[in-house]
Amino acid sequence: LEKGQYKKAISTSIKTGKLYINMGDQTGIGEQLGNLTMAYRLLTATKNDIRYINKGIKYGEQALKIMREVKNEVEEARVLNELGILYSTRIDHREPATIVRTENRAAIQISEKGLEGFLIDMTRAVEYLEKAAEKYRELGNQEQFGDVLLTLAVTLVKTGAKERALEVTYDAINILAKTNSPTLELANDFLREISPSR
Repeated sequence: LEKGQYKKAISTSIKTGKLYINMGDQTGIGEQLGNLTMAYRLLTATKNDIRYINKGIKYGEQALKIMREVKNEVEEARVLNELGILYSTRIDHREPATIVRTENRAAIQISEKGLEGFLIDMTRAVEYLEKAAEKYRELGNQEQFGDVLLTLAVTLVKTGAKERALEVTYDAINILAKTNSPTLELANDFLREISPSR
């Protein structure tokens, strides 16, 4: 999608989804929900707004349920990836702790609700990305498999699992190199960024 066309894509997916609802076409409904998930994720990349992230997650969870029911593994993998990215993005909006300053000192104040939300999003992001990677591997789509592994590595760094992120990044690089993927350069840059020698 061209920048700025996301809202048009959202409108089109909603209209098309309504047609599929009238026809009783579960696959069509699921695909349009998946398209809405992707459109909101892309919109989030240009306007980092929690409302767009939450809408994308809402549509994605619905799409995932349908794709599992109709056994559409290609769409299931796509939606798992989109959801993983959205949950990973939402981690950045969570505030599990804040610094509280008093006259003589500063203290960290833990927000129970913020921490719970952070942990849930962190767990779901990793879980969905792992499942998406596994699906793409099973489907034989090596390039998507490598791309999802790189996204998983980035998410693992956010969660503090740097050693595992390194392992996953190496795996992603090996796979992306075999497919001549344009993402390989990004993976190599990311590896340099997180390598212990830095």
